[in-house]
Amino acid sequence: MLEIKNAPCTVSWVDIHLEGRTERDISYHVMQLAKAGLVEAEGTTETGSDVDWKANDLTWQGHDFLEAAEDDTIWQKAKKHVQEKGEALTFDVLKAVLTHLTRQAVGL
Repeated sequence: MLEIKNAPCTVSWVDIHLEGRTERDISYHVMQLAKAGLVEAEGTTETGSDVDWKANDLTWQGHDFLEAAEDDTIWQKAKKHVQEKGEALTFDVLKAVLTHLTRQAVGL
């Protein structure tokens, strides 16, 4: 998501490259991020190939999640909280904990 966040506004699609990940892996995760409402993306098809998901922007929810996750203090507290509770580290659980800790940090 950071590559999308840091992309210039004039780019229609963001090419994401991650060491050790195939284009198919990245495409799948972009699709999942779009379904979760974190990025704006579309599935594109080239003749004879699978659907290739490309992102072009973060949603407000995506920006909010990244802001919370980029704060190392909040991130470490969130991980510790989830581990102590023995909860599965699903996205929804992590997002809820990050949101709660962020609100606490700003006094809400």
